[in-house]
Amino acid sequence: MTRRTIQHEFLRLLNEEGFDFRRDNNEPYGIQSRVMRAVNQQYYGPTRMKTNSQTVSDWIRRVRENNYKVTSCEQDYSQSSQNRRKFYEAEQKRMRDFIREEKLKCTEIASVYSDKKKKQIPVSKSTARRYMKIQLDGEPSHVAAKPKGHKIGGMTAHHRKCRLVEARFWNNQPQRKINGMVFADESKMRFREGRNKQIDIEWCFRGDASETNWYENPRHTTQVNLFLVQSIDGIMLWDLYDYNMTKETYEQMLPQIREQINASQRKFSYYMHDNAWRGARPTAALNQHIGRGKWTKYMGPPCKRDHETMRTPVTDKPCQVPKKRCGCDFPDGPVHAAYNPKLNLVEQTFAEIDRILLKMKREDAVKGISWLVQRTKRKTFWKRQLRKAMRRVNKDKEFFNRQYAGFKERCQEFIKSRGKRLKTTKW
Repeated sequence: MTRRTIQHEFLRLLNEEGFDFRRDNNEPYGIQSRVMRAVNQQYYGPTRMKTNSQTVSDWIRRVRENNYKVTSCEQDYSQSSQNRRKFYEAEQKRMRDFIREEKLKCTEIASVYSDKKKKQIPVSKSTARRYMKIQLDGEPSHVAAKPKGHKIGGMTAHHRKCRLVEARFWNNQPQRKINGMVFADESKMRFREGRNKQIDIEWCFRGDASETNWYENPRHTTQVNLFLVQSIDGIMLWDLYDYNMTKETYEQMLPQIREQINASQRKFSYYMHDNAWRGARPTAALNQHIGRGKWTKYMGPPCKRDHETMRTPVTDKPCQVPKKRCGCDFPDGPVHAAYNPKLNLVEQTFAEIDRILLKMKREDAVKGISWLVQRTKRKTFWKRQLRKAMRRVNKDKEFFNRQYAGFKERCQEFIKSRGKRLKTTKW
C-alpha cells in the first residue's frame, strides 16, 4: 500500500505544480521530500504509514521510467539467481524451522538441504526473509519480534541546553586540561545479558511476538553496585557494595579520591561525578577535598509549565510538563547534565567491563564451565569475576588514552546537534 501511495502522491504533486510530464523537463525542486512527508502523514487503517527517502526515490524512479504512469508494486526477482531458484515445500519448511528454533537472523542461514539434489544448496538472505513472511502448509506467517525498548530520559529542552553548555565549556578547554580530568560514577551491575531493540530480534509465528521476545529474560538476579574513579592513566579507585551509595559513604570516599589524585603524576584539572543527590550534594566536603570550582555542578531541576488540559487525579491540579524552550541560567564553571553518558568516560569503562565479562563467560562456556552458581554463592562469584574484568581493563592503557583523545570530538558532536542526545550508543 505504501508503494502505491508514493506513486499517486508523486503524480498528484506534479499535477498541482503544472508539470507537463515530459521526461526531458526538470521536475519541481524538493518533490521527493514533499512526497515522503505526504505519505508519512497518511494512515492505512489504524496505523500511520512509514517510509524513507530511499524507498521514495526508488519508486519515483520507476514511475519516471514508465513515462510518468503508475507501475506494478510487485518486486521483480528475476535478476537474482538465488531468487529464481525453486525451493520446494520441504526445503522451505526446513529453512523456517531452522531459523526459528536456532533463533537466527535471515542473514545467518547459508544453505538448506535439497531432497532433489541430495546436497546443501545456497540460500540468500532475501530468499530466507521472503519464505519466513509467507504462509506455508497451514502455518501462519512469521514476524520479527523485537525486545522492549528501554525508556530514554533527558529529552527536554532543559537537558538539551545544559548538554550544549557543557559541551561548549569542555570544547574550549586545552587538551592538557582534558587529560587532567578525573571521572567518577556508580553503576548497578545486574549481570544479565541486555537485549538490543535493533539487533536482538527473533523470528516467531504471527501473534506470538509479545511472548517471544518482548521482555528481557533475567537469568541472574544478583545485583552488585560498582563505584569507579578513573584518570587517563587507568582506574584509580573502585569499590563494590550491595546497596546504593549513600551520601555519608560518598563523603568518606572523597579523602581517598584526593589521595589518589595527589599520588598521580599528572596535573589535576577537574573532577566530574554523577548527578546523584541532585541539589543536595556534599558541597563542603567537595570544596575541601577536591577544590572550589574544580568539580562539576548540578544543572538544576528541569523547567516545567502547567499543562492546558491535563489534571492530576487526586488533587485536580494542572499537570507539570517540560517547557519547549528553556530560559534557565546554569552555574558558572564546569557543569554536568543529567542523562549525558557520552561525556562521562566512566560510562564507557563500564561498557568495556560488560564486554569483557561476556567474553569471559563465553570462554568458560567453551570449556564446559557454567556461570549459573547457587544462590548462596552467587554474589561472591560475581564480585570475583568483576574484579578479574576490571584488572583486564586496567591493563589496557591504550584504551584510556583513546578515551581522552576523543573526548573533544564528542563535545563537538553535541555542539553540532545543539545538545540533542546522540543516537549512537553511550560508548
